[in-house]
Amino acid sequence: MVILLLTRLLTNFSLPQVSDMLNFIQFMEACLSSVVFIGATILFLLSCERRLKRMKALQGFEDQVVLDAVDEIESLSAGLSRKI
Repeated sequence: MVILLLTRLLTNFSLPQVSDMLNFIQFMEACLSSVVFIGATILFLLSCERRLKRMKALQGFEDQVVLDAVDEIESLSAGLSRKI
């Protein structure tokens, strides 16, 4: 479908006249800036998703580190109470 649409667009394409050239240049500049803006938006959303996943993974890792530290402190305190 997309290929058919692009083929039809290219076959019906004609070069603009000199009076229309300024409109064509303005149109191309607007298209280019739109593509850049859409690309930047997509990159931001992808990086935002990665940051959320990373934050969730680090939160789980930090919770595990805290639990390991508490277990270690409890085992050390249990060992000290046996010695005393």
